[in-house]
Amino acid sequence: MIYLIIVIAFIYIIISYIMFVIICKKMKTKKPLAIIHNSVSNALKPYEEKTKMGVAWVDNKIENHEVEDVYIKSNDGLNLHGLLIKHEKPKGILIECHGYRSTARRDLYISCFQYYNWGYDVLLNDQRTSEKSDGKYITFGSKESMDIVKWCEYVSNRYSDLPIILAGISMGASTVLLAADKLKEEHHVKLIIADSGFISAWNEVVYAIKHYFHLPGECFIHMINLWCMMLGRFSLKEKNTIDVLKNTKLPILFIHGENDDFVPVNNSVINYNEYKDKKELLIIPEANHGMGYLVDTEKYLNTIKKFIDKYVF
Repeated sequence: MIYLIIVIAFIYIIISYIMFVIICKKMKTKKPLAIIHNSVSNALKPYEEKTKMGVAWVDNKIENHEVEDVYIKSNDGLNLHGLLIKHEKPKGILIECHGYRSTARRDLYISCFQYYNWGYDVLLNDQRTSEKSDGKYITFGSKESMDIVKWCEYVSNRYSDLPIILAGISMGASTVLLAADKLKEEHHVKLIIADSGFISAWNEVVYAIKHYFHLPGECFIHMINLWCMMLGRFSLKEKNTIDVLKNTKLPILFIHGENDDFVPVNNSVINYNEYKDKKELLIIPEANHGMGYLVDTEKYLNTIKKFIDKYVF
């Protein structure tokens, strides 16, 4: 009997470690997460022309040397990269964060030209582990949120008193929300736009394991979190948006797709209901995860523009 228990425990530990690697570790291949990536690619197909237009706009800016590669150092010593798209006469700067295992090119190029056309410099940051930024482990906003604070310090020093807007999609939305209580007046951040963010890394990982891998997330999450703490030096439980938002007064626009099956819409609904300061909630009907801009561009942009005009100027 004792041998059976040891074998079962060994199998449990191995499976949990494999899940930790798949979920948190930087990978050169997307094969372990092919289910998720294929789902995203299929959802984007009907909007191929619209996505190509945004990507082409950024690529043109790069070719014409109208962008700048900028770098900062994280609190734990990582070199972090951002692409700064410079306006001739900026009236503010928008710092954008892409989602989980994604890139600025995939998540942010699509729509960033809209903010530029409103008169903003746009800083697209590569989250740690992504593209030109260093990093070995994704921490679901735990360390990424502190990276955002460093970006705000960089921008506020460089731009003096220009207003800063923080925006993020998916894990990027959670990242900017989790940074909210660390931002100070001298950072000049005026508001946050959070599109399709999750409340808690713990709950999101449990949900994703169930939804995409059809395994009991609650059974493995504790061991996965132990690996996170031992190897990644973070905990899936250490931060959640509800607790953080009790300690900020920044205006926040929550956006979510009604049909989101990766980060369920109730995450933004709960965040909105729990937040007691200046806020707005936009739910896009028929939109899946992070697809609000593509599904209803006019409503998406009009809501953001009105929110910015209300609280920035």
